[in-house]
Amino acid sequence: MTEEQKKQISVLLNEIGKALDVTKTEYDQITTSYKAVGTYLAEDPSPLKAYSPQIRPQGSFLFGTAVRPVSEDADLDIDLVCELTRKPANWTQWSTKNAVGNRLKSSGVYGPMLDKEGKRCWTLNYADGKYHMDVLPCIVNEGYTTALERMLASSDTVVTDTTAIRITDRTRPDYMTETDSDKWQKSNPFALAKWFYNIAYRPTNLQRTINLKEAVAPVPKYYETKAPLQRVVQLMKRHRDIMFDGDEDDKPISIIITTLAARAYNDATDLLSALQHIARNMTSYIEGMPGHRIVKNPVNPSENFADRWKPENNKEEYFYKWVNKLQADVDRLIAAAGQGLDKLQTLFEELYGEKVSKASFKAYGNQILEQRKAGKLTAAAGAATLGTGAGAKVAAHSFYGKNE
Repeated sequence: MTEEQKKQISVLLNEIGKALDVTKTEYDQITTSYKAVGTYLAEDPSPLKAYSPQIRPQGSFLFGTAVRPVSEDADLDIDLVCELTRKPANWTQWSTKNAVGNRLKSSGVYGPMLDKEGKRCWTLNYADGKYHMDVLPCIVNEGYTTALERMLASSDTVVTDTTAIRITDRTRPDYMTETDSDKWQKSNPFALAKWFYNIAYRPTNLQRTINLKEAVAPVPKYYETKAPLQRVVQLMKRHRDIMFDGDEDDKPISIIITTLAARAYNDATDLLSALQHIARNMTSYIEGMPGHRIVKNPVNPSENFADRWKPENNKEEYFYKWVNKLQADVDRLIAAAGQGLDKLQTLFEELYGEKVSKASFKAYGNQILEQRKAGKLTAAAGAATLGTGAGAKVAAHSFYGKNE
């Protein structure tokens, strides 16, 4: 494969990632919605006002790796935390979670509807938008916001409990009885985000700091440009979603994909090289034996992200089946280099879906047209590849590939 062929596929993969992103309009709608929920929880006559409730994004929305669902009718899943400071005496996980839930039940004025109680979260469905929000109630320490700001600004990689949150979990035996929140399950979503951003933006530490601080803000900034690792995670999640379309129970969970991808990332700046390396090496960061696998939370090693992999549910088996298919499909992408855009587009549509692939190739075609108009387009000798490197100049012409 030539460098121009690699560049061509990487550009197309990046356009796939862009097509999977939520738009700026959708992003603004989502952030406005959860900001309104936070205001509702914190204003009079809310019984939570005394505990300074704060809503922040977590999960894929925080990592910058959210992807559109395969089905046009499906909702985008937005993960949020609801931080409460100064927990009242004698509050258990049950009372904490239900204090938030009871307030959310009356928040119809903002459009959401309280749909269900999950293991740890409350789910809000939005009738006017194709998204739902999973709100995780949690307790934070006094001075949490200051500690969080210091942690984000620091180059220190050591994680302390000053930025940890204590979460509710109705499956725990102490859910109804334990009033000491220090004994509840610990989580640290923003330290995990820092760990991920440190890897994703290793070549540009200043940009990493700026992006992370803005991502953790209650109303984060929208970014059209993503780091290669963020794009690779999006591509892997989309590949998974296509493979497991209609089978939500068996598909690998995003946090395992994100963690293993970050561990395997080798700082490659072109997407094809990064995707290939991660696909080939990610399973080497899984510990344990079959039936007892461990994917450690990098900021809380006592937490195993693969704790749901049990022999009776085949989640481990399906994960490895997906990785094997991912590796084979990356090899197919490499083998398709130089065979023409029509063949590449057919393969892209199989791997990532027809709609986003057509959008990717259309955007790539527009780039080619602009380069041709500027007199920068070349054709590599002996290769069905267009680019801006060495080669014969291409005369002005209309781009065409597969029909829309």
